[in-house]
Amino acid sequence: VDRLPAPGVCLEVDALGRVPLDEPSRLVFRHARELAAKTGALYEAGRFEEAEALSNPGDAGVPAIVTSLVHYERGRVLHKLGRLDEARLLLKASALASTGLRDDDMAGAAWAELGFLVGFLQGKPAEASEFVELARAHLPASRDPRAEERVEGSVANILTRQGRFAEADPHFARVLELVERRTGPDSFFTARSLTNLGNGRLRQKRNAEALPLIERALALFEKTLGPQHPDTFQALNSLGAAFGEAGRLEESVGVFQRVVDGYLATLGPKHPNVGTAHFNVAEANARLGRHRDALVAYERALEVWTAGLGLDSAHRVSALAGIGKSTRGLGDLARARTVLDEALMVCGRVECEPSDEGDAAWWLAVVAFESKRPWAEVEAALLRSKRAFAVTGSAGSAELARCDRALATRRVEQP
Repeated sequence: VDRLPAPGVCLEVDALGRVPLDEPSRLVFRHARELAAKTGALYEAGRFEEAEALSNPGDAGVPAIVTSLVHYERGRVLHKLGRLDEARLLLKASALASTGLRDDDMAGAAWAELGFLVGFLQGKPAEASEFVELARAHLPASRDPRAEERVEGSVANILTRQGRFAEADPHFARVLELVERRTGPDSFFTARSLTNLGNGRLRQKRNAEALPLIERALALFEKTLGPQHPDTFQALNSLGAAFGEAGRLEESVGVFQRVVDGYLATLGPKHPNVGTAHFNVAEANARLGRHRDALVAYERALEVWTAGLGLDSAHRVSALAGIGKSTRGLGDLARARTVLDEALMVCGRVECEPSDEGDAAWWLAVVAFESKRPWAEVEAALLRSKRAFAVTGSAGSAELARCDRALATRRVEQP
């Protein structure tokens, strides 16, 4: 922690100059600032359990300045521990307290972090957009050089969750430009921005552009944070995805399994990223035709996401679609249909990522056709898949062509 660069340790807050404080209040402020800075340093070092223990100020009589500073850092830590509902409450409390203290820097930071948590991790982009607009409202008065980075990053992640990958790309690129200018080309902050931009390019099928970004990020993380940091495993996860897109599926399975083990060791079993890692193992196995291995990993992803995010989490849709795909591959069409119906019912209650909804609808069409269901039922699933993939633009062109082919021939063919 002591060796972390200054941007990861220092919390620049100017509340002393904006809010008149008596001497006891000044002491409380200094203590809160010191506690928040130590918590932030532990967060950057990936020592989340220590940060959680340090940052708990108690429940009764917490001064507003403590709520503003410490709750912000504690909310970020709880998000890393998979305690998203608690993190959400603390970040909102920090945003409101900071607004009351007329601290535009902290208020903007808390609203932007809340936008990312709700919009991307909890899969509620419409709700999160309101928080991002509140963060944006603090930009003109903010003196924090990170303020625009936070807003742009939250916007990019919300657009990604909505399947609007091409629209997200310039926001990710802007964040990289700002961060690299502020912290230099070799910082772990730059590595995070490279990872996000690389992931965005992968989603757009721009694989040749994505791979060097991800490889550079991974090398920077290993150099600055070490091989056992969660951010390093995040970049490694992206590398596995790049291998998969390049057809290097056996390599990707091994990489994804390393990510599972790394996340379990650093984030614990409940964090949504653990579910994502299991899901990626499943996807690679499914593409290799290993339906039983894929099914086990999809079910693990579903278990993690259900426990951490609830039954109406949009994340569950991708796992349910995968379970349906795998059980169909194993010959159990009845179970496949039940699971795929459940996935689409979730999409009827919450805003799902379009590619996940489109995938679930496609596999329902496959199962309905192979079960010799009425064509009207098959057609309805195909049209739903087509509507969902249309939102993703060019990234969904192959899936749209697949649906059009099936609708024209009245045959749904899937190896």
